[in-house]
Amino acid sequence: MTLNVETLLSGFDRQRLLFCGRTAIAGCLAMLVAFALGLHHPQWAAMTIWVVAQPTRGLWLEKSLSRIAGTLIGAGIGTLMVIFLSSNPPLLLVCLALWIGFCATTGNLLRGPLSYVTLLAGYSAAMIAMLDHDNPNLVLGLAQDRILTILIGAATSTLTGLLFTPKSAESNLHHRIRQMVERVTAHVMDHASNVMKREERAAILSELAAIDESLEVQLAGKIGMAAKMRAVRSVLAAAMDLLLNAPEDTHRDSDEPSQGPEALACSSQSDLARRMASLQTAWQGLEQAGELEAQRIPSLHLHRDWIGARQAGLRAALSVLGVGAIWLLTDLAIGPFMVMGTAIMTSLFSTFDHPARIMRFGIVGTLAGASVATVVRLYAMPLAESELAMVLMVMPVILIGALVMSHRKSMFVGMDFNMVSLLLLGPAFPTHLQPAEAVAQAMSVVVGPVVALLAFTYAFPVHPQGRMRLIIRMIVHDLQNMADTGTLAPHRVEIWRARLYHRILRLIRWSEKSGGTTVDAAEGGLLALRLGEAVANAQSLVSNDNTPASLKQAGRTFLKSLAKLQEQPGRTATALEHFEKQLSVNGLSGSRSLAGTASRLSSSEAFFRQA
Repeated sequence: MTLNVETLLSGFDRQRLLFCGRTAIAGCLAMLVAFALGLHHPQWAAMTIWVVAQPTRGLWLEKSLSRIAGTLIGAGIGTLMVIFLSSNPPLLLVCLALWIGFCATTGNLLRGPLSYVTLLAGYSAAMIAMLDHDNPNLVLGLAQDRILTILIGAATSTLTGLLFTPKSAESNLHHRIRQMVERVTAHVMDHASNVMKREERAAILSELAAIDESLEVQLAGKIGMAAKMRAVRSVLAAAMDLLLNAPEDTHRDSDEPSQGPEALACSSQSDLARRMASLQTAWQGLEQAGELEAQRIPSLHLHRDWIGARQAGLRAALSVLGVGAIWLLTDLAIGPFMVMGTAIMTSLFSTFDHPARIMRFGIVGTLAGASVATVVRLYAMPLAESELAMVLMVMPVILIGALVMSHRKSMFVGMDFNMVSLLLLGPAFPTHLQPAEAVAQAMSVVVGPVVALLAFTYAFPVHPQGRMRLIIRMIVHDLQNMADTGTLAPHRVEIWRARLYHRILRLIRWSEKSGGTTVDAAEGGLLALRLGEAVANAQSLVSNDNTPASLKQAGRTFLKSLAKLQEQPGRTATALEHFEKQLSVNGLSGSRSLAGTASRLSSSEAFFRQA
């Protein structure tokens, strides 16, 4: 027994236990304040405390403000739905599903706090619409209750964060970026007279991708965050531009004469010198509080997962419609809770790396939270002599939640335990709850994560490998659209190039998370860049009246072959090889970026087949 106790206690992390303990105490305080103000759902204030709790002050403040904004929007939409559609439940359900689908789609396109605001606006509307779907006269009071409890929770949470939570380490980010700039510059200069090896380039790209992914966390809650974010991403884009256009390890002779480092640094005509100057300009702009100088810096056009966003919206909307249809057909009393849980789970978790895996933990946490809440509701709350006593009975459950979230074996189910137990433990004095009703309500909240698990597993499955393939598909679609456009204006090429740079960073991160190699992802992205340059070159020659007929035909054949790039990359490689030969025959083979692209494509067919 002693050994078991020691083993159990050893699973607690001291720092995490202190953090969760402070959060639980803040939750108890927020619940008491909400009750003292006469609000009917004081437990929502405690739920807010758990949701917005973050390890740094900036993240805590950002999450609090985002929760307030999302709640205001969602409560307003949900109230309007009930007022105008309560007499027609099927139409109410359809409108709610469309709204949740829209919010899930938009939330997957946006980043950072805006993404959370949008997702929260979706399921907050579901909470208002489902809890009072048949009481339009009471919905305004419910919406007010929701908004005020969130405000109380956010205010209490913000105070806790300011008092006990450290600032985010922005200086560490600044130091990391400086090291990255120095590393990129050093590697390019060292290899200017030779070639940069694939492994070296992939390692640097991996660091760039990691910095890009951490920006929202590192800069959260900072004054002028948008300007700083843009300045940092300008540095990343300039570093990508320099790195991907440095001499590379292709099939050409590595002893081919080229400019040495001194000539590279001094020559205003050198492409690498201009790109290096752009990187230095971007870095200076970051150091000057995000104010970019007038020199040309690569444009910022970030990757947006349009395909994944549409899938997230459809998944959430169809899941809500399916569960809602069961509710309307069976007239289950617990139906609204089932719809509400489904809306929350299928929308909020759609932005996570592997939501199906999280849902497995969610089901366990939900079952545990529902079980504890049911026991308290059936055996403790009936003993209460006042509503205050009922509120006080919830406090031990909140404190138990802190222990659940602090232990390394239960921390992954802790948030669901807290959310579900508090959702069910609303004080209603006097209580006349029957066992069958309590069990039914407990089971209704389990429906949400179960439906979400099925949806994330079978309806447009979401996992790192799938997200990686979606990026490759969008890269291929961009190349095909470019090939079909005709002559591309220079600014269109720059937009494509800037967006591709960011997609390569995201591709590398998803490849690493799915167990793939950084080198393969980096080489695939570089190949896409070279193919796009070949497309722009071919279109320019095809549209030029002075281009020889044989070269025009070779260019047209290459552009046409891109329509089947994902199914027949070998066909594109053959067409590109013929195009390269025609360039050489006509004395136009001076473009270094096209050298060996066909050979590279022949050896990398598997990359494009993933699309």
